[in-house]
Amino acid sequence: MTTERDDGGPAFPSLERVGEIVQVAHEGMSLRAYYLGKVVPALIAHLGPHRVEKDVEELPDVALKLADMMIKALRR
Repeated sequence: MTTERDDGGPAFPSLERVGEIVQVAHEGMSLRAYYLGKVVPALIAHLGPHRVEKDVEELPDVALKLADMMIKALRR
């Protein structure tokens, strides 16, 4: 059984108007991917190079958890 993860939807959707209807023409990257792009450099800066080198295997999991928590906070 797989559960679909909430990726937050599109971070920068491109809209187009077709008559009276406005629709998403291109969704772009997900909000989750955008947050990951912001979280990873911040984690590296916060932890410092020696700690990152030591804990490099855990960094992706921590970044994903932070991104998911940010999306969850938006849904409140």
